[in-house]
Amino acid sequence: MQHTAWHLTDLPAGVHAMPYVSPLGVGVPIPPYAVTRYPAGGVRTSVNDLSTLFIALLDGGRYQGVRVLDAATPEQMLRFQDTAADKPDNIVLNVESGLPKARRATLGLACKVRSLRRTRRALPGFR
Repeated sequence: MQHTAWHLTDLPAGVHAMPYVSPLGVGVPIPPYAVTRYPAGGVRTSVNDLSTLFIALLDGGRYQGVRVLDAATPEQMLRFQDTAADKPDNIVLNVESGLPKARRATLGLACKVRSLRRTRRALPGFR
């Protein structure tokens, strides 16, 4: 994964996308900024690098037949990380949360999409 880093300065110049905001219909570039809690979601990566990681996760840590992650890593990455004592206030920790089955969304490999308490409509197409 040659185009993945926590810090923008660790990536080659000019390889990242420039985000824009459109106040009054005029595109204005947003300059690069730092995420102070970067492990919580501030990784910068390319589509190819992210795809490589996901393929390895789906294949138990292997990519194109070569082990790129320790065998235990995918299991740790796919497990629920929060506890009842330390969890965000907008998620439900178990799927038996009272939501009807039609409103639960799941992904393959038993990786479940956590239901937002604020969800008001079912997610069409998900089961």
